[in-house]
Amino acid sequence: MPATHVAAELGVSSVTVAAIAKKLGVPGPPAGHWARVAAGQPGTRKPPLPNVSHAHPKVHVLHARAP
Repeated sequence: MPATHVAAELGVSSVTVAAIAKKLGVPGPPAGHWARVAAGQPGTRKPPLPNVSHAHPKVHVLHARAP
């Protein structure tokens, strides 16, 4: 899912999502991936996730949504 969609669901900016992903070492797809998918072409290969055998600091995103 694009970072902009994740950000909208969480009620934060896509910059915040990118910063958290970078801090945790979570890779993202290369530029143009989501445009290719939207155009009906196959996406790029998923980058491998980092080895998390060691503890990562937990990141909590708190957001109070309006009813």
